[in-house]
Amino acid sequence: MGVPARIVLYTDSAESARDAAAAAFSRIGAIERALSDYRPDSESSRLCSHAVGVPVAISPELFTAIQAGAAITEASRGEFDITIGPATHLWREARRTGVAPTADQLADAHARIGLRFLAIDPSARTATLARDGMVLDFGGIGKGMAAQAAVDLLRDRGFQKCLVALSGDIAVGDAPVGKPGWTIDLPPGVADRSLVLTNAAVSTSGDGEQAITINGRRESHILDPATGRGRADRRTVTVLAPRGELADGLSTAAWLMGPADAPHLITAFPGCAAVCAEGPANTRPRVTVIDPHRVLRRLGWTADHP
Repeated sequence: MGVPARIVLYTDSAESARDAAAAAFSRIGAIERALSDYRPDSESSRLCSHAVGVPVAISPELFTAIQAGAAITEASRGEFDITIGPATHLWREARRTGVAPTADQLADAHARIGLRFLAIDPSARTATLARDGMVLDFGGIGKGMAAQAAVDLLRDRGFQKCLVALSGDIAVGDAPVGKPGWTIDLPPGVADRSLVLTNAAVSTSGDGEQAITINGRRESHILDPATGRGRADRRTVTVLAPRGELADGLSTAAWLMGPADAPHLITAFPGCAAVCAEGPANTRPRVTVIDPHRVLRRLGWTADHP
């Protein structure tokens, strides 16, 4: 997936550890081959090349990603949308050339963005596109899904004590030997805290490293489906969830919604919590803890201090 990957597991056999890790890495690769919009041969890219209105049979991996993305789109009132791909490709080119997309280009991309243009049939496991030129972008959900899929595979093989990290997306199984859980540090500047977790996932979204400035305007790599442009907001959001695809998608959606609107999003998903830090660079951030299900409270966080 073009990001650093780390797998940690506990076993008495070095050979079984190597075999299990190799299988987990292979599982991550399978998710990439299903979801990547960078690869013209990915299943997602092939789906988008089919004729409009024609149902296409899709893999369990692609179906799961679409279904999870659709649930977050609905709960976020469209702030998160896996059909954002036409705008993503415009800004990917802008990053390469230093030239911003024109208003006409953004308008054309916007006409092909919207979950209403994508229908799935769960019984037949098919997907149908309603517009030409659609591009599915799983960048806001794919790494978390891949990390979780790798953990699921390891646990199915008997390696219950495991961790899989793909950049800012981490999924864990049972606690390491002799410890209460896996210690996950929050990003610098978010809060001076760590999470000690078992059988959970964490994802962090922010644009501190990937934002670009074109014509004096700072553009986040996280795009607003309503405009096809990046937001100027300076924030970082970390989400704790029962599964990786949920943590990843919710952190992106909560970043777009901001701390004022994100609570209703997190409330819609049991077992989830979020920590949002925002403010200008080189200043102490304003930290908002969103914990409607008392997940963080059970981990020892107080109500008034993150």
